This record gives sequence, C-alpha cells and structure tokens, in this order.
Amino acid sequence: MRTLWGACDGFATPRALAPVHEIAAQTSVSRNTDKPDEESRDRLFRALLEDLAHPQRVTVIVLEDLHWADEATLDFLLYIGRRIQRTSAVFIATYRDDEFSGHHPVRLALGELTGHHVVRIHLAPLSPAAVEVLAKDSGRDAGTAASDYRGNPFFRA
Repeated sequence: MRTLWGACDGFATPRALAPVHEIAAQTSVSRNTDKPDEESRDRLFRALLEDLAHPQRVTVIVLEDLHWADEATLDFLLYIGRRIQRTSAVFIATYRDDEFSGHHPVRLALGELTGHHVVRIHLAPLSPAAVEVLAKDSGRDAGTAASDYRGNPFFRA
C-alpha cells in the first residue's frame, strides 16, 4: 500500500493547488503544470486519477487541514471524490468544522460529495477526563491542556 500526503496551509494567500502538487510529487505523475492555467490543472487532475486507477496498487491519499484549502484544491477534491470508485484508492480529508460557517466553500464542496462510497466520521472533543489521562505522563497540567486544545483529539498534551 502506498500513502500520499498533502496539507493545506493557513496562509493569508494560499498557493493554488499546493497540497495537490505535494501529492503529485510523491507519484510518477509528470508535473507539466508550470503555468497555473486551466489546461495544466485539468492535465494534473487527469494524471493523478490515472495514477490512482492502477488495480495492482492500493493508495491512501490524505489531505490535511481542508478548512484552509484554496478553491482549486476544493475542485480537486470534487474531481477525485466523484471518480474515486474508478480507482484503487481511499481518500481521507481532515478538517476542523469549527473553522468555518455554513456557507464556507469547504462545507459546500463536502455537501456535493454524496453516495455510499462517502463516509463521514465526526470526532467529538475529548472530555476533560480523557485530556487528564493523556496529560498525565507529559508533565503538563490537564486543565491548561484542556483549555489550550479545547478537546481537539488531534492535539496531544
């Protein structure tokens, strides 16, 4: 199994398709996308889809921090998400739903991904007792850790 990682950054002006280029750089996909035009974007999307379609190779794609994604990256999510059944891949997108409102572009894009192949997993915040267990061996105060991380299950005290 192959794992490909890409991450969106919380920059004031995110670079278009930065996490998609990160993913492509981990594959054999040629990156003839020097010019950020529509044709090169479409070529990149098709090449990655073709790379993921090899039946003899299972791929897990992780796209982290989707709440910071630029619009072109959301287009990639929709493109792959609507065609994922043609591949030998699993696509995992992580995001913090407390980072955006009901009309945020990420929420709208996720709403377009439907079907039995789409699974959404909501991670509830950790309880103060759970944070206390995790903080016990770290030397950190559990109350401070709970306050700092607001129960986010991806932060470790």
